[in-house]
Amino acid sequence: MSVKVSFGKLDLIRIAIALALAVAGSVAAAGKFWDCVIWYVLLFVISIFTFEFKVEGKARFIQIAGDIILPVITAFFTVYFMQMINLIGHTKVIEFNSLYMVMYHSEKTRWLYEITIIIAVYFFLRFICVKRRFAAVITPVLFLLIGIVNFFIYSERGHEFLFTDILSVGTAMNVVSNYHLDLKKPLLYVIIPFALYCIAMLRFKGEKKILPIPARVAVFAALSCAFSGIFLVTLKRWNSVYSLQAWEDKGSAYNGLLLNISMSALTMFPEAPEGYSVDALNSEVTGLGVDLNDKGNADEASNIIVIMNESYMQARDYTFMLGCYEDPTPYWNSLTENTVHGYALSSVYGGNTPNSEFEFLTGISTAFLPTGTIPYSNYINGDTYSFAWALRDMGYTTCAMHPYLSSGWNRPKVYPCIGFEDYMFLDDFEYTDKDLYREYVSDKCAYQNLINRLEKSKGQKTFNFLVTMQNHGGYTMEYDNFPLHNYVSNVFSGETLQVNTYLTALSKSDEALEYLLDYLKGCDEKYTVLVFGDHQPKMIAFNNNFAPGRNSSYIVPYIIWTNYDMDPELLAAHEEWDDVTSLNYLSLDVMRAANVKMPAYYQVIDKIRADVPCINAIGYYSKNDGKYHYLNDINPAESKVLTFYHEIQYNLLFDKKDSAFKTSAKDTINKVKEAG
Repeated sequence: MSVKVSFGKLDLIRIAIALALAVAGSVAAAGKFWDCVIWYVLLFVISIFTFEFKVEGKARFIQIAGDIILPVITAFFTVYFMQMINLIGHTKVIEFNSLYMVMYHSEKTRWLYEITIIIAVYFFLRFICVKRRFAAVITPVLFLLIGIVNFFIYSERGHEFLFTDILSVGTAMNVVSNYHLDLKKPLLYVIIPFALYCIAMLRFKGEKKILPIPARVAVFAALSCAFSGIFLVTLKRWNSVYSLQAWEDKGSAYNGLLLNISMSALTMFPEAPEGYSVDALNSEVTGLGVDLNDKGNADEASNIIVIMNESYMQARDYTFMLGCYEDPTPYWNSLTENTVHGYALSSVYGGNTPNSEFEFLTGISTAFLPTGTIPYSNYINGDTYSFAWALRDMGYTTCAMHPYLSSGWNRPKVYPCIGFEDYMFLDDFEYTDKDLYREYVSDKCAYQNLINRLEKSKGQKTFNFLVTMQNHGGYTMEYDNFPLHNYVSNVFSGETLQVNTYLTALSKSDEALEYLLDYLKGCDEKYTVLVFGDHQPKMIAFNNNFAPGRNSSYIVPYIIWTNYDMDPELLAAHEEWDDVTSLNYLSLDVMRAANVKMPAYYQVIDKIRADVPCINAIGYYSKNDGKYHYLNDINPAESKVLTFYHEIQYNLLFDKKDSAFKTSAKDTINKVKEAG
């Protein structure tokens, strides 16, 4: 290998451009992370020289050095600047002035896990006969684009890019036009260093063939496969020790962006429970004594309304510590007649609403699904048994309502698959600008549209499922159409505006609920109403506690209300406000309140609930020792029933071989579809 410097006219232009890029990049980024200057200096120095590999004879094998040096430079450059665009501006990195310290302060050898897949891509390009300097230029492109995409996702959504977001691209396209994308940062922190990097890598010239083409192809194919294999092995090792981070920027902080995204890809391949078999599952179901042919009965049942209220929580549990002694939801808290109050564990916090929908409607807990999955996007590709299918089989008409854009979270595809014969999205709602609070359809307007449906369907037995939008996140701006009530004056976290916006929204929800229930009180037909929150809002001001349990950030309130005399036994079972269930079980209480005889599927779920009264993606409550456990610390007394629950869900969602349990559910679906 020879190294030379020339100063012809084109060389001087190249060096001048490289110098300008190095200075501009250093000035832009050095105030954030000083170590980026090392990269700019290194790349500028490389861009001055020309590196040629023209060694002949026996020494020609020294050219192998080119395919050692370039992939190493490529890998480290790619990881560094992919993370730079991702982490610039994050509050979690303010205390650091070195990006390498951010990336590796908690795990010194993480770079060994990250660079292998980048090197594998480099050798794949060499395998398809791309010259090494061009392979070095092309390799970073995909990874840097991932960094840019993650930058925009985090900037607008508050948490990072996961593999499942690829499946939710329709949802992203819905809202992207409403956001202002800051193109300056990708220019400064990715495009400028990449341009300088390209100049530097193109200075490696003079590649000589030292092996016949078939041998070269075989060598590079083997190297690409080897490094890919190393990445997969190390990824599984990392995944066995560390958890996927699906919230805020914890993925980059704890795992690194590349590893975290790769870990999220593993969620697409759920594993069967240890020892699982369809025959064993059939035997366990038979042992419960449940008649799988029992499809339930609703001859004496009421109409059912279920409202999943966006970001709803029991505010008075948290507001006293903020100096607020005014209840924002007095109507909710005053309801006593024919009303059940309770709390339920949700599996999500601050976002991922469809997971709460999924748990309620299917009776399946995301506790047994890979972290970060969105079942609506990942797993619902065909008919899936649900509360809606069960009610349709018993003579109900079913409708899902959501006053927002139709393609969010794959709902137009999912709703028919889980049994809704009709569904409404924003374009189907009647509303005017006066019905908008901030940028969303108000709860009262949503309830008015619900009432319109009820009026048109009188005489039919109906199940209406409404997902509201009024209280959706984005509490940092003031709006002319949403005057605030000052519940708090000086929040310790600096979120005074956010807290007042959120609590004002809750008070409007409370007024809307009173409007709806007043209407139903005047109806001759019987109605059972369930209202529950999907998750708590993302706000530091409220007591964040991400452990399993009653006083956690995963707890949401619910009420079940009827416009007729509720079953006294059900009322007695919920005398204590501290009663905690979970969203996957709420349909059981709705059926009891509505006087619906449960079909076989829900009879089985009810038996599981008797042993494990609540469960979410974090943990569960043990009746045996009277305390909450993390899912990775299961009490042996509940191990068998939790494994059984896991096996049922695995068979329903993933196994291509049907158990008797799944066959029964499919028979119900087919019967409903045949009936039209």
